[in-house]
Amino acid sequence: MAEEPHSPLRICIFDDSELRCEALTLLLEAEGRFVVVGAYGNCAQVVTLMEQLRPDVVLMDIEMPHPDGLTGLRLIKKHFPHIKVIMQTIHEEDENIFMAVCYGADGYILKKTLPEQLLEAIFEVLQGGAPMSPYIARRIMKMLSGEVRVIVPDFNLTKRECEILELLAKGQTYKEVAERLHISYNTVNAHVRNIYEKLQVHSIAEAIDRLRQLGRR
Repeated sequence: MAEEPHSPLRICIFDDSELRCEALTLLLEAEGRFVVVGAYGNCAQVVTLMEQLRPDVVLMDIEMPHPDGLTGLRLIKKHFPHIKVIMQTIHEEDENIFMAVCYGADGYILKKTLPEQLLEAIFEVLQGGAPMSPYIARRIMKMLSGEVRVIVPDFNLTKRECEILELLAKGQTYKEVAERLHISYNTVNAHVRNIYEKLQVHSIAEAIDRLRQLGRR
């Protein structure tokens, strides 16, 4: 008995360059195992689109009109954690790399990546891997080793609040932050409430995103 053909893998593209969307669509569908279920210039309807299109993988540009790719990534991972998201960028900024990792990106590659390497990255992420351009991988290793320090801008936050926010952004718990800074758990909690009030947010992820947006104005 002949084997039933496998269903094509569903890909969704977010990129504000129409030409790049067209080029990616041609590349992916020519491969034979992919179908591009949609291509969009921003993430304004990203949650609704994920519900309707049910992609296996999203190729997400970072620099797009509001809401940008990092916001799109955060929303996808919040509502559809099983969907794989590969970030694509022409920039090599530590801040964007850091934020993408914090928000749960499954891969991070530069737009100048060769077509065959992009295809390999998609298959890798579907197999549970975390494909990254060599430069991006080196930057992440340096951040994890402490060689590159992520600077939290001071938007009316005290030095202590900045320290706490930076540590929480790196994945430390309130208890770990308290031990690291030699303060009590309740003190950390009080500082976090102040951070939320000053930035008008309700979570650490929102606080980081808020600072990033303010820093680009």
